[in-house]
Amino acid sequence: AFKLEKPQSILVYFYEGNDFYNNIMDTLWLFKRKYNINQLHDPNYFRTFISDSYLKNNSFEKTKHWQENFLFAKFVSSLIPKIWKQIQFKKNKKFDETLQAEKSFIKPNKILVGDKEINIPKTVQGPPFIGLPESDVLANIKKEDLDYSIYIFEQSLRLISTLFKESKIRVVYIPAPLSIYQIVSPSVTYDHWTVNLETFEKPYFSVKSSLIKSQSYFLCKKLESAVRKFGFEFLDAKQSLKNTAINHLIHGPKDWAHFNKKGYEALLNGIMEAFFVKNDHKEKFGCRE
Repeated sequence: AFKLEKPQSILVYFYEGNDFYNNIMDTLWLFKRKYNINQLHDPNYFRTFISDSYLKNNSFEKTKHWQENFLFAKFVSSLIPKIWKQIQFKKNKKFDETLQAEKSFIKPNKILVGDKEINIPKTVQGPPFIGLPESDVLANIKKEDLDYSIYIFEQSLRLISTLFKESKIRVVYIPAPLSIYQIVSPSVTYDHWTVNLETFEKPYFSVKSSLIKSQSYFLCKKLESAVRKFGFEFLDAKQSLKNTAINHLIHGPKDWAHFNKKGYEALLNGIMEAFFVKNDHKEKFGCRE
């Protein structure tokens, strides 16, 4: 369906807010369902899994059905039964309004932008604490699944490096919103990526604000170690984003899961400065606190 010439340069993005959980939920669970988990760390065995589960079905392969000419057609059709189930659940469930009000009440998440304290919603994303939230325990997600998640990304990089041997591959780590702003509230409550597939209720996670910075740096360093195995350049976009976020909101005001115009400009400026402006400043690469 798509024909692309081999690119000179490839930018691989990894987003702190949900990519760790995406790897766990979308890939690791699928792997466990059909493959021997004890052979997860065998690169050849894992490559077979990627080929069978993804490459044979994606739209870059030979088209077998008209649906495959539409990038999201199969994805949307797979969601219809889940969406219908969610509608029926909400329709049939009797809510205790008082209880719901208590559950939805949280202490405000406050950040400092310029000289103003701004309340931000709990739908914002932060660095994951995998295996710690109650929803992780219920979903049988453990702390060691973080290493599985990073390994999955590492094997994806291995595949890219074999498919695009002539391309210069660079990895950009994009921190979650809460890892970028100066938080002034003592704690924060934010969007947690796992979801109850029976009720479609989305849990939220509360943590001391003082832990956000160190957790983001910890996750970034873990991912950087995987990237360095291939000799790829690795950029933590945090600094260029923080430089703008000191005085401007780079997310919201409606959508706190994605950048606004200033946010995308800050991200692009950081990437251009790091990868496409000729200089020898190696300190611009690697994880930033």
